[in-house]
This record gives sequence, C-alpha cells and structure tokens, in this order.
Amino acid sequence: MTNNELTEKDIISVPDTEEERNKIGWKRIDEMTDLPLSERDFLSQVIDLAKLFRWKIHHTRPAWSNKGWRTPIQGDTGFPDLVLVRSPKCIIAELKSEKGKLSPNQEQWLRELSECPGICVCVWKPSQFDEIVDILK
Repeated sequence: MTNNELTEKDIISVPDTEEERNKIGWKRIDEMTDLPLSERDFLSQVIDLAKLFRWKIHHTRPAWSNKGWRTPIQGDTGFPDLVLVRSPKCIIAELKSEKGKLSPNQEQWLRELSECPGICVCVWKPSQFDEIVDILK
C-alpha cells in the first residue's frame, strides 16, 4: 500500500442528507470562516473527497519557472482542473472560487467535452460542496 491509499478504517461516514449533516454540525471549510475559500483550497478539498470515495484522480499542477507560475502542457490551454474516474463514471471538472469566471479557452474545452458521450462535465464552486459530496459518493 502506498501513502496515498486509504484503508477501510480511514473512511468516515459522510451523512447522506443535508438534514443529517446539519444535525451533526457538518460544515464545509468555507462555512467555518468569514474568508472566501480560495480555488487552491477548494481543489484540495475536492481531491481529498475524491480520494475518500476511491476515485482515480488527475490534476496537472503548476510549476515555478523563470516566467512565473506555469502549467507545463503540450496542447491547447484551458483544459479543466480535474479528471475523476471510478468505473463506469468519468467526471471532468473545472473548479472556480465563488467569484471565479471561466476563460474563453475553458468554455471551449467544457463545451466540446460535454458533447462526448459518457463524460460528465462540471463547473464546481465551493457553495456546491454538498452536491459534490452526493455526486462523488
């Protein structure tokens, strides 16, 4: 077992309904502070959730270069943040902060990917966390 793999004892039970989550005081990170959740922190939260529910995860991280932060790719820019696969499902998700906007290149990628059969294409914001839990569990 590698360090990123979860065992059965690592998995906690996520309440099924919003009513159950409210009953035990379940809170999203952005509900515990007055500060808005950054896109980076939100991404980390979604990746942790996907690991919890045993999804295969791909995210391309930016790296520091002599021109600042860059995401090294070969191809068209604007590809979504996450590819999540748990057979038979494939989710391609772009994550944004509450006020974040899609770039034209991101919109084009999402439009074209949404026309591919069998792929669920999503744009997620922190306020949708409960929905994301329901989708990933």
